[in-house]
Amino acid sequence: MEKWPIGVFASVDVGLGVHLEVAQDLEVPTVQVYAPHKETRTKQTAQVKLFSLT
Repeated sequence: MEKWPIGVFASVDVGLGVHLEVAQDLEVPTVQVYAPHKETRTKQTAQVKLFSLT
């Protein structure tokens, strides 16, 4: 049986799963991201989140 890397579910805003920053700190190799709420589903929010993770 093939071994798969451990992963987590994450949310960009309030929701289920871990925060992306926590997954990054734990060095989790795979993340399934829930879609953000409609109000935060903007290009500006995506850029801010991407910047905070780099």
